[in-house]
Amino acid sequence: MKKIIGISLLALSGMASAVAVAQERTHCQTMAQAANAVMMERQKGTPKHQVVQTLKNENAYTGYAKAVVEDAYEQPFFSSAEYKMKRVIQFTNKAYKLCLTTFNQSR
Repeated sequence: MKKIIGISLLALSGMASAVAVAQERTHCQTMAQAANAVMMERQKGTPKHQVVQTLKNENAYTGYAKAVVEDAYEQPFFSSAEYKMKRVIQFTNKAYKLCLTTFNQSR
């Protein structure tokens, strides 16, 4: 009986861990989408103060958003569509990776 309970608890522990990982990935995808939107605005040439004001109006100008805006506006602005998209993709991937790394370090 103890063996069955132990195995059941181990299985539940594994399932809880899988759920936590899925939630982390979902959270990081959301964070990456936010970074993508900010960098898209940056590459469109939208002034930084407009992006900040939009985020403030949406009550979304949090610590994370501030950091993303600062980082995005430190990146170069490109004139060709190809380089703009490459920069947006790189920035989005960087945000996603950073988020996942942060979760992995907290375990």
